[in-house]
Amino acid sequence: MDKLQEGECDIAIMPYRGQLFAEKEVTWKVIKPIQVGCYASINSPVALIDDLRLENLMLETQYVTENFATLKLNFTSIQVSPKMHTVSNNDLLCELVKQHGWTIMPRHYMVPYVERGELVELNLKELGSNVSFGLNAFYCYGKAEIEVFGLILEWIEEWGDALERC
Repeated sequence: MDKLQEGECDIAIMPYRGQLFAEKEVTWKVIKPIQVGCYASINSPVALIDDLRLENLMLETQYVTENFATLKLNFTSIQVSPKMHTVSNNDLLCELVKQHGWTIMPRHYMVPYVERGELVELNLKELGSNVSFGLNAFYCYGKAEIEVFGLILEWIEEWGDALERC
């Protein structure tokens, strides 16, 4: 937020924090929620459990991205397994999960892995299928009236709509 006000950046995409007003003199545009799911290898022991529960995941290695680890907002950043590893690269994380363990990742990012039959989305009894987190695009007052910036905000909205369809 400080970088926005200081003019060091034009836009900040950050998680929704449940506040009605920003603590700085900026405004924002809501981006559609990012749907997430739990994923494991198709050969994982947890992928074979019909009545899968969180307690089953405690027995397997959990991988979490650095981005989710810093969110500290909801299920995406919660340590479920005592064997949790933070991974800085999403592609590396997926390669690790193909070998063993499980992760929580955005559905739109995991579509290719699921379609190729490398990973499977886990259906947890406690969670249901609608876990998500919200994002906002923050920017300084008046920026939306600048043509190029207005187009960027429109693109962000279209991007959010496309994610919702995944």
